[in-house]
Order: sequence, then structure tokens, then C-alpha cells
Amino acid sequence: MSSDYLEIGCSPTDESCVNVTNDYPYREAMLHECKVFKEYLERKFPAPEGAYLRTKSCPHDFGSYCEVICNFDQDNHEAAVYAYMLESHTPILWDDESKRQLRANKAWVAYWNWRNSR
Repeated sequence: MSSDYLEIGCSPTDESCVNVTNDYPYREAMLHECKVFKEYLERKFPAPEGAYLRTKSCPHDFGSYCEVICNFDQDNHEAAVYAYMLESHTPILWDDESKRQLRANKAWVAYWNWRNSR
């Protein structure tokens, strides 16, 4: 098995996301947002055998950020097609279930209240 992964992102493409900053304790909100995005993708695009989604922490100058990646078996055609399809068809907006999950998290709401007040 030859494994690879594609970076999918941290939120739908037309949505703002939690950003790395030294001005606010963003980490908990970011982790929650990334978890909700992963679950959204799993609902919308169930993975075939040989592929799965996970979150990955990535270092940055001001701290670490989180994103969803798709791990896949390069030797499994269906898994590779799925990964590239997911990369090119990433949702542009949150669905209603994801919005509900995001708004239920106090850290996420507090981050956006802080960010929108600036």
C-alpha cells in the first residue's frame, strides 16, 4: 500500500475560518471548526475503502492551524479518485447541521464575537 494525502481545508471555501492570531486564544475554536468541517465532508461525501478524512495540525509563524486532509491508498483507484474529487468539489458554504454544531460551541461563538467586534 502506498499512502498519500491531499489537504482539503479548514472550512467551506466561501466561508471565513478561525485564523491563527496572537491577539486571541483561538485554538479551541479552530479545533472545533475543523472537526465540524470533517464531519460535514463525511456526511456529504462518504469515503470508500482505502480513503479516510482526518484533521492535521500545521505549524505557522504565529502558532499552529488545523485543517482536514484526505488520506488515501494510491494503489486503490476508487480511493484516489475520491480524494481528488473531494479536493475539487469542496463545499462552498456550511450546511444547516454544521451551522448548528458550530453555534453550539462557546469557544467558537466567543472567537467570532471577538473577531467581528474588531
